[in-house]
Amino acid sequence: MGCSGLLILGFVLNVSHCLDMLDMEEDMEIDRNVTGILGEDIFLRCQYLGQNDITDASWKRPDSRIKRSMKKLTGYKNNKAFSKDPDFSTPASLTNLTVKMRVSTLEAQGEYTCVFATDEEEITNSMFLTVLARPDIHTEVTEDTDNATHYQSVTCSATNGKPVALIRWEINGSPPTDNSSVEMRNTSYTNGTATVTSILRFPTHLQDQDRVTCVVQHPTLPDPTTHVTVGVETFMAPNVTIETYLVLEDGEEFWVVTCGAAGGRPRADITLVLLNREASSMLQKEVVMDAADTLVRSYRFPAELHEGENITCLFDHPKFPHRELRTTTLPAFYLSAVRLLNPGLTDRSNKSQAVESVVLEEGQSKTTIGLKVVGDVPRYSIVCTKEEQSLPEGVEVIGSVLTLQGPVELYHAGLYECEASYYSHRASVLLNITVNPQVKQSVTVPPSIRIDVQDRLGNRFIECLAADSVPIANVSWVLPEGVSGPSWSSLTSHNGTHSVSSVLVLPACSAQELNMECVIDHSVFVLPERRQITLPVCAPPNITIQSSSEWEEDVAYTLVQCTVDSVGPAATISWSLGDRDSDNSTSQLKEGQEQHHANGSVTVCSVLRLPTSMFSGQNVTCVVDQLGLERPERRGILLRGLESPVMRVFVARQSRSLWLAVCEYRGDGIRAHLSWVLPDNTTGHISFRSGYEGVRVLTNLTYEFPLALHEGQDLTCLFQNHHGLKERRTVHVPRYCNDGLHRLLLLGCGHLDPPHCHFVCFLYIRSRCHWCDEHHCPIITGSCGKIRQANLESKINGGDRPGSKKRESLAPLTSLTQDLCSPELRKGKAAVTVPGGGGQEYNQLLSYSIVIDARSTV
Repeated sequence: MGCSGLLILGFVLNVSHCLDMLDMEEDMEIDRNVTGILGEDIFLRCQYLGQNDITDASWKRPDSRIKRSMKKLTGYKNNKAFSKDPDFSTPASLTNLTVKMRVSTLEAQGEYTCVFATDEEEITNSMFLTVLARPDIHTEVTEDTDNATHYQSVTCSATNGKPVALIRWEINGSPPTDNSSVEMRNTSYTNGTATVTSILRFPTHLQDQDRVTCVVQHPTLPDPTTHVTVGVETFMAPNVTIETYLVLEDGEEFWVVTCGAAGGRPRADITLVLLNREASSMLQKEVVMDAADTLVRSYRFPAELHEGENITCLFDHPKFPHRELRTTTLPAFYLSAVRLLNPGLTDRSNKSQAVESVVLEEGQSKTTIGLKVVGDVPRYSIVCTKEEQSLPEGVEVIGSVLTLQGPVELYHAGLYECEASYYSHRASVLLNITVNPQVKQSVTVPPSIRIDVQDRLGNRFIECLAADSVPIANVSWVLPEGVSGPSWSSLTSHNGTHSVSSVLVLPACSAQELNMECVIDHSVFVLPERRQITLPVCAPPNITIQSSSEWEEDVAYTLVQCTVDSVGPAATISWSLGDRDSDNSTSQLKEGQEQHHANGSVTVCSVLRLPTSMFSGQNVTCVVDQLGLERPERRGILLRGLESPVMRVFVARQSRSLWLAVCEYRGDGIRAHLSWVLPDNTTGHISFRSGYEGVRVLTNLTYEFPLALHEGQDLTCLFQNHHGLKERRTVHVPRYCNDGLHRLLLLGCGHLDPPHCHFVCFLYIRSRCHWCDEHHCPIITGSCGKIRQANLESKINGGDRPGSKKRESLAPLTSLTQDLCSPELRKGKAAVTVPGGGGQEYNQLLSYSIVIDARSTV
């Protein structure tokens, strides 16, 4: 009994001391944990709220030089403020020790004690200061070349930070691709700070973005996640071209071949390939024009060299997967014949094919004999001789016309040879000029002029007729610049009069209105007569474009049809995808037949077939070129964008004994192949369904099985599309408990150290299931019942405490033997702590346990 009384007395004294400490701490207001950043100011807050008179007050911290010694930093003594540390300000008052502190070193981290002294005792409380260091962020870009490949390395460093900063990279909002590498370096220092460095390295020709982002995460930064953007160099593929043209220099013609690479970064490498380079190397000249992003190489050589040969420009650039080639073929020139253009001067009785006969009248003035050169040479010169001698006085060649300046004399008659030449190309004609002596005519009759126009097969036939004249009238055409067409003339005579007809063939219409003249010259006319004919403007073509879709071998295709209705001739249709011409490697072009209508119009159709998945969301443009258009007309259509595929796998109960596993795929453009990955000797039933809705495909694969066959197992569905991409989705078949033992364990009450000094109860529930997955154990719920059997035991975990006592009331535990759920549990306010979790609080528990066994069947 004496021992028991001492225990009771000790417990009472301990409780009394605990209550006094609580009262003292309640009189003090202090921030327990403060975080400061190196180099910045913080506030340490401590204030006395009690009624006692304070004589002294101060902030203290352990003295690192003397063990177990405290040094004063700032405070009040004898009603006077003092500060012994330059990093601390003086307190606000004797009872308010709130001070501003400059965190000047990392060693400032530690425990600080706030002390208020009265005549009888000291009131103390402590806080802990955690010091962080804000890192400095540095970036740098370097370049290097490895195996002829240009690389860039971007370095991002967060130096002298505490704690260690986190660094990652983003390119256009996404992590770097597999073409890039990231190297991390960490350096720790004895003062607790660390430097982290991340190096992003990538080949420049695979980098399409001109900036990368270093993302630094650290709690001291103004923005805990700071984005630092670094500009990098990017390569751009150049636009390569090849052009050829002729130039005249000092009377000599040269071919100029220009190889251009514009808009590229870095500069492309250009090489010219000639079939017979050795033969022309001595005559070749090279001109280089190098702008900021344009390289042009021009090669010049005499025009007579390399006729009909292929000339190729080779372009090398890092953005090209292989060498780009541009080839052009130089024309092969020819001169086949020289013909007489003046049908009115021709002697029709001459049947010789080698000699052209020309009949002139004596005294005829301003006589011109037009010569037509047949060939495709860019230019030519004509030289005429008379009977292998120079031309008579007053006769000369102007351009392609043999002109007799004065009146025709009898000596002008003879055999003339006119030769057209262009370097080694030559053609000639023999003219036998006959001069009829002048015979005075008693009557001069002016011609009757008539214009006749007919449209046939998309062409306009224009006939200019000077009929029934004496002497013969001269008929010619004056056409607008750049306009030409076939023409022919005929001469008929009747009763001493002559009729000259000249027919000109031109397109039925043009892109702009054209005016031409038929000029009739006759000796009766003071000035030549002129008749004007107007060629009308063609009606613009009617262009329609539409799209449809079709499926072939699990791939959706988009058909874009462009139809053009126009006047003849038929329009020409080409295609462009986005900002480039159509590529035959990814598209198919189906040309339609031309349809000619009775009203003279023509319908032409072109169909472009594209894989839907490759060109979704792109513009497809139909480019139409036709005679009635000043420039090609463009009609575009935007292909519908595709939605992301949706894949899902789930299980559902089909009947009492059968379950159904479902694997679904919904996507646009490409059908997926679905298959179940099942164990061998599987007896379940698999069924498949698939359908199309335009470019969308819906695929469903189901697997029906008894639950006992796969209970508690994972079923895997394999998705595989046309491009070989695979993805697996797994669904879990649940396992159900058929017998279980559940244990309810109530942990009893104990006490904790000050400042709480109150009793806490804990409840713990354990479940044990047989033949059951851990994640699918059933939870038994229900109303509280009576305890059939209870075992009560008490113990002190971690040893007896001084001042503790065993006279806690057992009434709460006894009441639980009548009702399984305590009032606190009914209200949902009881705290649950799992036994075995460790910790100071658990070791200090004085626990009781009530064990209730119950069996259940699911």
